[in-house]
Amino acid sequence: MSFRLNLLINTEFTAAAAQLNTAIPQATIYLVGGAVRDMLLRRPTKDYDLVVGGIAADELEKILGEVGSVNLVGKHFGVFKWMPEGWEGEAIDVALPRTEHVALGTGQYRDFTVQADVNLPIEEDLKRRDFTVNALALNLVTSELVDPTGGEADLGNKILRAVGKPQERFAEDLSRVLRGLRFACQLGFTLEQVTWVAMTEAAERTAIGTHEHEFLVPREIVAREFLKALIANPNQAITFYEQARLLHHLLP
Repeated sequence: MSFRLNLLINTEFTAAAAQLNTAIPQATIYLVGGAVRDMLLRRPTKDYDLVVGGIAADELEKILGEVGSVNLVGKHFGVFKWMPEGWEGEAIDVALPRTEHVALGTGQYRDFTVQADVNLPIEEDLKRRDFTVNALALNLVTSELVDPTGGEADLGNKILRAVGKPQERFAEDLSRVLRGLRFACQLGFTLEQVTWVAMTEAAERTAIGTHEHEFLVPREIVAREFLKALIANPNQAITFYEQARLLHHLLP
């Protein structure tokens, strides 16, 4: 499969990527996550996330501003919101390579710290992500696909599998349980058995768990993920939520 040909699906993104490559030839630039997954599946995508290594954050911020505009929302987490010149889509997330975040033990998506490392291999960045089908990166210079967790094979087999130990991935961020169910509905995938068991074990905390009088997963995130799953595949969404006993807690 020609990855360069896939990138031409969105010529504006191709132009923006080429502009960034020219501006920082010393850096390594990867398209990561859902956009790579969708291109492999030949699905349209709107969300583009980049990981840029080999360049300091301050220098990257300066260059992004020279070839577009930068919104500093997310800078604390090592992420810049970049609008390339002439870009009309949603802002492109540009991040430094990041190590595993250190969860504080609550499962709330906000309760973690991020450690950026400009010299971190892209494989290590990918290994901290949620599901194997999202732990993919495409080198925008060489068109090499980087796949340290077997995500391409899982795409071919239509299986959704957590990266590493599922219990750990969901304990870090309980909203991943709902994201996983939504992905399965949107993509028409089955859930790998160990991943599914970990989801069901985490379901009650995901639905009604609290910490310091706040829900561990905000109600707006619950509603958003449930509605997206329901819109994508109503029967499968209801079945997943019922079998995981999420309906029992959310809609008693």
